[in-house]
Amino acid sequence: MPRKRIDSSMDWLPSRVYMHRGNYVYQPKSGGKIILCPLNAGKLAVLKRHEQEQGRVDNGVFFESIINEFYASDTFQELAVRTRKDYLAYGVVLSQVFGKMRPNVISQHHVFSFMEWRAKTAGMEQAKRTGNAYEPANQTANKNKACLQSMCSWALQRGKLKQNPCVGVKKLKTKARDRYINDFEYQAIYNVAPLPCRVAMEISYLCMARIGDVMRLTVREVRENGLYIEQGKTGKKQIKLWSDRLLAAIEAARNLPIKTSIKTMFLISKPNGSVYSIRAIQSQYADACIAAGVIDATFHDLKAKGVSDFEGTLADKQNAAGHTTAAQTATYDRKIKTVRVVK
Repeated sequence: MPRKRIDSSMDWLPSRVYMHRGNYVYQPKSGGKIILCPLNAGKLAVLKRHEQEQGRVDNGVFFESIINEFYASDTFQELAVRTRKDYLAYGVVLSQVFGKMRPNVISQHHVFSFMEWRAKTAGMEQAKRTGNAYEPANQTANKNKACLQSMCSWALQRGKLKQNPCVGVKKLKTKARDRYINDFEYQAIYNVAPLPCRVAMEISYLCMARIGDVMRLTVREVRENGLYIEQGKTGKKQIKLWSDRLLAAIEAARNLPIKTSIKTMFLISKPNGSVYSIRAIQSQYADACIAAGVIDATFHDLKAKGVSDFEGTLADKQNAAGHTTAAQTATYDRKIKTVRVVK
């Protein structure tokens, strides 16, 4: 029999529901705390929410419900646009692996086994897509783990988990990418690539921009003094000043074939006016690399080529690329340096 409450006016509260730090909180026998409603909520709202949560606890909750609730949360909406898009993609795999598991059953060894499996499968997918030799995609596995850790941290703070199974699980070792695409290789790829891919290549290289930022460009971003680019990952806003080569790329974009009477807002658009997907341009680029005989060259390497070829100090390169730190810029500066010898 539950204890009598000190404040008799709160006798309407269900068993194991208490007031704590401005909220009504439910503490099920299975452990943890579940925030129901703020204290200013009405009785009906509190009782209804308690009934929902009690049913979830009694019937057992699968991890897929935590994934879905995380996506619907303010925490998720506050993330950068690019991060949200990546997390949605990672969530598909996470749901397939952990979706039907009870949240508190997931442990560190499950997370690490998933990371090893994901590194292998993502590596195979990448090798098939690019034609390069197979290598475990450890970075992809680490990003999936980071997404899972964010979901679990969110759930832990809301009493939906007893512990975060990702804490203490080390990242898989990754090797900093140092591939520099030289001018000859770039031209060879460019010569055999379809026109939409050529335009995307030029903008990515000249503006040191990620493919996602390039494909999101609209005709409104073509300004009088340059090309306006807002980075989806960092939110950095820049106007890339015009050069003859960048102007030529924009002109090529305007000459992309499009059906009569159709107007499009996208700078790099399909004939029907819709935007090309990132995967479509990456696929065109991968096919062009194979046709040109250039190996181990990703589209993202074009941004690194741009940073490497940009003349100036590391600080100049950082400012032009819109990076947050000089260390980040240094990872993109891949051209072999020439230095004087001892006299």
